[in-house]
Amino acid sequence: MAAALSTAIVMFASGCVSVAPPVRMGQYGAPGRMDAGMVEAGGGVDLYGLALSGGPSLGYGITQKVSVEAGAEVAEGERAIGWAGARYTPLHPDGRRFALTLDLEGGAGAGVGGRRCDDEGCDDDAADFRRPAGGGYLGVGLGGKLAWFSPWLRLRTQVSVAEEIPVTSTTTAMAGLQFSIAEVAHIYVSSGGYLIANRELTRLGWFVVDGGLSFTIATPRTRRMRAERAQRAARE
Repeated sequence: MAAALSTAIVMFASGCVSVAPPVRMGQYGAPGRMDAGMVEAGGGVDLYGLALSGGPSLGYGITQKVSVEAGAEVAEGERAIGWAGARYTPLHPDGRRFALTLDLEGGAGAGVGGRRCDDEGCDDDAADFRRPAGGGYLGVGLGGKLAWFSPWLRLRTQVSVAEEIPVTSTTTAMAGLQFSIAEVAHIYVSSGGYLIANRELTRLGWFVVDGGLSFTIATPRTRRMRAERAQRAARE
């Protein structure tokens, strides 16, 4: 055990560790942005360890509380992953200026990436970028809508696999702020820690920085739903 621990310490010090790539590092922001019928388009960037990654995303509100989303993330020389998932928001603002919000998320992705190392060293970036990889994620977000300002927390865990690399879990815990302009443009930033684990290593760190911008676009279905909601509120 002491020998294994010593080997792990040397690998950390040299940056030579075998890990499968995470599926989705973009943190989304505060819960509750989407209404039924809305279309969301956005993107973000993340600094995860020493890897800078980012990419676009699209979403659609199936109902007031259920939406689907898809996107891609690329980290040069490390990974390129396309992902898709769903989001359930049991605590939705429902048009209120002040509200407690909560969402649950889940999805899966596939692409290429990961880092494979052995006693002789690590594969080069070109080899890593050809390695098939994929996995899934689950998460929960908690926020508070205060008019145009929303503090939020998000916990996400994901399990990924890649060719010739041990199954790897990546868990992130983030705290962030979101600023909304006219309920259309949403800017969010966050920071937090991560835990990476597989049969060869366990790494805990505080090197995750995330930021993004999204636009939520109301469709005729969204406007009709909002009008019906206003009528119900007036009758009450």
